[in-house]
Formats: sequence, C-alpha cells, structure tokens
Amino acid sequence: MINTRGGNYTFYQEPLKPKEEGAHISFSEISEWILCNPTESQAKKVAEWLKKKLSNDDPSRYCLLFRKNFEIKAFEKEFTNQKIPFKVIGSGDFYNCREIIDALKLLQYLYMPTMSKYAFEALGTIFINYDRSKLDELYRNIKPLIPKFTPAQILDYIYKFTLAHKAYPKQAYANLVKLKQLARDLGFNEHITLGQFIQWLSAMIQAEKDEPQADVLDVDSDDRYVTMMTIHKAKGLEFPIVILPNLDQSISQRALNPEILYHRHQMTLEFCYEKYYSTGTKIVSKNYEEAVNLNQYSIYSEELRVLYVALTRAKEKLVLVGSANCPESKICYQNWLKID
Repeated sequence: MINTRGGNYTFYQEPLKPKEEGAHISFSEISEWILCNPTESQAKKVAEWLKKKLSNDDPSRYCLLFRKNFEIKAFEKEFTNQKIPFKVIGSGDFYNCREIIDALKLLQYLYMPTMSKYAFEALGTIFINYDRSKLDELYRNIKPLIPKFTPAQILDYIYKFTLAHKAYPKQAYANLVKLKQLARDLGFNEHITLGQFIQWLSAMIQAEKDEPQADVLDVDSDDRYVTMMTIHKAKGLEFPIVILPNLDQSISQRALNPEILYHRHQMTLEFCYEKYYSTGTKIVSKNYEEAVNLNQYSIYSEELRVLYVALTRAKEKLVLVGSANCPESKICYQNWLKID
C-alpha cells in the first residue's frame, strides 16, 4: 500500500522466482542488508564491506546499481580511497572528472602565467604533481607555440610532455583523449582560440553539463574491477552479486507534486503554486488533485518497474543498502522491500 495526498494505491507483491524450473529460493538466503546509522556514509560502509569480500573474491563478480547518476560520485571517491578497482559504465559526469578539471587549470596557467592563483592551481594538477621545475619547463617549451597551436594541439603537447598515456589510469587517459577530440571539433567548426576554449570548458564544468565519460577498450583480459552503473543502463545485463545503495532515498517530491502538470484525461494543464506575496496561500486549479493522483500512479508504477529491473540483475545474491532509521512513512525503495 502506497499512501498519497489524494488517495491510496495498492500494488500487489509478486515473489521473485528462480530461473531454474522447480528450484526454490528464500529471499532472506540470497539477500543481505547493510543498514547505516545517520552518521555513517553508505559509500564508506559498502567499500569496507566489499574490501573484505575482495580479499578472496573476483571484483568482476560485483556490480553497484544506482537510480541516478549523481549518486555514483561518492562511491567513486570512496572506492578510490580504499584502492578498490572499479569502472563506471555510462556515467554522465565527464566534466566533473578530476583530469578534465585539472586540464582546465593547467591551460589557464599557460594562457595567463602571471596570475599567481593559476600557478598555484596548476602545481596541484595530476599533470605536474607539485613539481615546480616540471611546470616551468613545460611553460618554457610551450610558450612560443601557443600563438601558433590550436587548443587541441596544445592539449596533445601537454599529454606527450607529461607522458599521460603511461602516467594515468586508462579511464582518465581516455577522458583526456576525448577532451582533445572535443577541442579539435570546436576548432574545426568555429576556429576558436585558446582563450575561447578555456571559457567554453570552464562553462561546461560550472554548469555540470551532462556528458558521458569516454569508452575504454579493455584489451587486457586480466583486468578485474567492480562495475558501477545506473539501473537503466543495466537492463538486459546480469552479475553474480548486485549491490543496491541508497534504497532509503525518497522518491522525488517535485516529481510527485509538480507545480504544473498535464491532465491526460481532461487534456488540460493543471497547477498549484503559492501566492508570491502570501506564503502558505496556494492557488489550485480545478482538476489539479485528480491530475496529481493520475501522475503519481504512473510514477509509482515506473519506480516499481525500475526496482524490479534492479532486483533481477543478480544471478546469486543481492546486497541491499539503506538506513537503520528509515521512517516507515517514507516513500522509498527500502520500505517497498521486506526486511527479514
């Protein structure tokens, strides 16, 4: 039973069934809960749990599935700290990756070397790693070339000078190559200068523009890593062990109760919003509540389908991650799953 402002919706439970004909499984036997206190980080607790498992298990057997892309960032950071090998599939955070931000910082310094702020930031990039003599040498070598080179050529020079293909992880280097290609495409279409490219890249980073990271071709079959991706990307895929973090995260209230929405039966736009000069006083259209109920039923149905996809990606085991203090009234995946 899901309670909403306009009524109750009942979605009947259907037990998960094994693929093998006649096989019997108990959900409690093939699942495990990791419940975190309010002061605990789910990313850290999952990383610590996984670190123990990987002492005698293959990382490629594990996959973390997320409802939204933005949830992945905290787990990337924690897995990096814990030195857990991982790969993010289809992430849209290209412009938030450290190597891309560091490329901007280094370009800003090379373009305006007299700015002490840019010099300080350039020193801390992955390209320079606080080696002042390396930074000075790079600037001396590239200074006469900046007026002649395109932004793509400048990036290529930086990569070769810093031996980027050897120094950085495969994913980071692939992202840098993609950045160079983006610079080449911009230069080909618009003939932009280095200053204009810096402005463009800075705008992309500040706007957190959604752009997937570069694809990496894994020619080394010995590579083993934990996979991270959104549930949407996982459709049709299976993994031995699937970890589902943030199950206590609320379904978006903005999606459930939008200010303006389309009433698909009446074919009208309905609205509900507060008066600008009177906090707490709302203006509500005639069929808004009915439209909300129809909208919410569709959202809940879709969220249940998404949850079903996530639960059925596991071949052997599900690891469910949530809050030890999740209120029963909260509309979230955790409360839609029975905790034994």
